[in-house]
Order: sequence, then structure tokens, then C-alpha cells
Amino acid sequence: MRAVALALVLLSSCHAEIVLNQLFGDNMILQTNADYGARAFFYGTAKPGETVTITGLSRRSAAGVPYPTVVASDSTFRVQLDPYQGTEVFNATVTGSVSTNTIKLRHVQYGERAALVVLVAVVVMPAPGAVCSC
Repeated sequence: MRAVALALVLLSSCHAEIVLNQLFGDNMILQTNADYGARAFFYGTAKPGETVTITGLSRRSAAGVPYPTVVASDSTFRVQLDPYQGTEVFNATVTGSVSTNTIKLRHVQYGERAALVVLVAVVVMPAPGAVCSC
């Protein structure tokens, strides 16, 4: 029995997965500002030495250029994003060179302008079928 339990533990440790911090998910707004150089970060955990890459987000240099990073020996990684201003919506993908999973983030926006657009949409636009007494 002990040999079977040990084999299961060893097999489960062979499957590396990328895990993003719980702050990151669909419909998020990354707070960056090109005017004063504020930058957003993605961070999480994965297998030490693995290359984690984020694709699908815009960069100042060119759209679609990936953001790669190498996972530290303590299993953590951090990807610094370029400052960006715009209201486009992106779909980001996080992959690893070893990990068995892929993380897809839908409807990602950058900066304060995106937050303002969302706020105005929430405050000004009534729900479908609602009667506005304005």
C-alpha cells in the first residue's frame, strides 16, 4: 500500500500547472497609464525554471508580441506589462513551456479610460426592459 501511495504522489507532482493569482480573471481592467509610466503585472505560480508566456495583449512595440518570463526557484513568476492607453478589449492566453494547462482570460481592458467607460455604462444605461423615469 505504501508503494502505491508513494507512486501516486510522485505521479501527481510530475504534472505542473500554471496558477494565476485570484485577482486575475475575465472582464478585468488592468490599471496602467502611459502618461506617467504606471504598469500592471500578472503574477502567479508554476514549475521553477519554466517559461510562462502571456499573449493576446497589446504592447507599445507591436500588437500581439508575447510577454515571456522564467519562473523563479520559489515557483513564483511576475510579468510586467507595458503602459498602455486605449479602450480596446483583449483576450489573453497564459501558457507554459512545461505546464499541462492553458489559462484564457476574456474581455481584458487597460487603464483608467476603460474603467470610466464601464462606470458610465453602468450608471447611465438602464437594464434591458427597464423603464427610465429620467
